[in-house]
Amino acid sequence: MEEEIKKLEKRDDGFVEVTLKKAKDFDEYVLAQMCKDTSCLNVIRDPNSKVKFYYDTNGYLDLLSYLEMHRFEEDEAMKFLIYLFEHLVRTNTNKPVVLQSDLIYLSYDGGILKFMALPLTMDKWVFQSEQSKTFLKELIKVLKGENLYAISGFLVEQLKGKEVSLPNVLQGLHRLFDANKPKAPWYAKFFPKNKKSHLL
Repeated sequence: MEEEIKKLEKRDDGFVEVTLKKAKDFDEYVLAQMCKDTSCLNVIRDPNSKVKFYYDTNGYLDLLSYLEMHRFEEDEAMKFLIYLFEHLVRTNTNKPVVLQSDLIYLSYDGGILKFMALPLTMDKWVFQSEQSKTFLKELIKVLKGENLYAISGFLVEQLKGKEVSLPNVLQGLHRLFDANKPKAPWYAKFFPKNKKSHLL
């Protein structure tokens, strides 16, 4: 997908300027989907060009910077990755998201995610296995915290497959999270927390 980009520049005014190589790769429908999706960065099309766009990143921090500054607890890291991939999969369904940690954005409190999508025709982005692999490698490299061995091991295993897909990574994260949840003791079903004992 990056092969279709002629220029990508992070500007000092908080905008990312993108120029596509070919006008024939531009898709008006995908641009309309981007503008309607609140998970996408606000995009402005250059009125004098069919291939030049400006993405507003003001008020947001890029994911790479956030991960370089933050140390996760194991449970926190798992929840954050599930949150990230759930939004990523949903946003990427009908529009191509740029899978680079320095071009994914979040609010400074970490509560809002914003993705940079490209208005490309489907044949230019439908297969993103290589981009997904590169993105996973970035995450492995920058994730920091205590007891992240299970998460790192899972991500490394994903890279060994022939094809890497974002939905499969998300499903695997959910399975890993469920497997690591503390098990309730066998007697818990007899004493539900929301019921008062008849002995009281």
